[in-house]
Amino acid sequence: MFLISLNRLITVKKGSSGFNVTKIFPVAFSLLLLTSCGLIKTVRLMKSGETKQKHFKVEVPFEMRMGLVVLKVKVNGVDCEYLLDTGAPNVISKDLAKKINLIENTTQKTGDSQGKKSELGFSKIACITIGGIDFLETGTAIADLKQAHEIACLNVEGFIGANLMRKAIWKFDYTKKIITICSSRDSLSIPNTCKKIKFTTVITGTPKIELIYNGISDKDVTLDLGSNGDFDSDQKTLNKLKQAGALKQITYSYGHGGTGLYGKAPIDTTFYALVSNIKCGDIEMNTQIVGFGTSNAKTLGTAYFKNHDLIIDWSKSEILLLEKTSYYNNIKKMRFSLMFDNNKLFVASVDEHSPAEGPKLGDQVISINGRNYAECSPDAWCEILFNNPLKKEAEIALKVLRDEKEYSYQLKSELIFQAQ
Repeated sequence: MFLISLNRLITVKKGSSGFNVTKIFPVAFSLLLLTSCGLIKTVRLMKSGETKQKHFKVEVPFEMRMGLVVLKVKVNGVDCEYLLDTGAPNVISKDLAKKINLIENTTQKTGDSQGKKSELGFSKIACITIGGIDFLETGTAIADLKQAHEIACLNVEGFIGANLMRKAIWKFDYTKKIITICSSRDSLSIPNTCKKIKFTTVITGTPKIELIYNGISDKDVTLDLGSNGDFDSDQKTLNKLKQAGALKQITYSYGHGGTGLYGKAPIDTTFYALVSNIKCGDIEMNTQIVGFGTSNAKTLGTAYFKNHDLIIDWSKSEILLLEKTSYYNNIKKMRFSLMFDNNKLFVASVDEHSPAEGPKLGDQVISINGRNYAECSPDAWCEILFNNPLKKEAEIALKVLRDEKEYSYQLKSELIFQAQ
């Protein structure tokens, strides 16, 4: 038996920052393969596929849900909505797979990002149509997308993954909410001011880039449009930065870091540092916050890319970026986060500078700004994810239950790092 990493399926980091940012954050999943035959089948599925049309250029509208791209597609002729995710292979929900009579070609033992294991099916979809372009015979994982409440809130039937996307060139206009899908980069008007980032790929086609934090290289970072976060790295990189004396401000959050496809993460600590200089290809940024978790997930997500026109060209292994709005992520936020469990709302994590007289990890949230959450339905949780009061409000009234006693707090958002 041997272990091979095949990108990742999905993990939902619920307020993992401790700064109330609810992240949908796909991270690595691995296949526990008992035979080389199983590996060969899976690799063939991930590399399969072609477009029916050889020369094309179409514009496809999309919408943003929880900071992620959702678009309308046809799967074997059935209309549905899919999340777009460069960090994952294609994924189809079990419900849709049953509806189109999709038969598993192979099953594999998979481990999610929290180390929990389960069987996952893989198959090949005859046709996925996006904007009239037919992507034929592409491989897909088959998963229960309702198993995690946060994924269910997206109300999608699957993911468009990198193994399909690499069959074309994709341009994202986040301002107009239009994706241009084309067969040739020559059909696009590309300003000379575009910045370039070279990338490599893994089996599924997911782009991997190099980021340089204060002179320290961080390789194999996933360009992850399935993450609504920004800069996330691992603690190995954090230790390198510490040893080099390259960081001046560091803080942390403590609590439930996330939920994997098969269950919740254990309580853990995530560190955050104010990085004075970040380089990536032709891009150079100053004074951004980078998160450093205990998992091996290293990503750059949509929170950063949505400030640009973005082109991904697998034929030349290049990312092109045209900045539309400047990005700065040291903003005011509440110093705790929320999670949903058994129709109740809880404090998921708190950060280093949470007030001593304030919410504690594991408190049940009774109300926010007078709205009763003593019983919190899945629909109410989805509403919080889409319109998070901890993110939108400068001040909130919070009531929690701890050891059968109620506590009330009036809390204000604060800068994650104070100016020095």
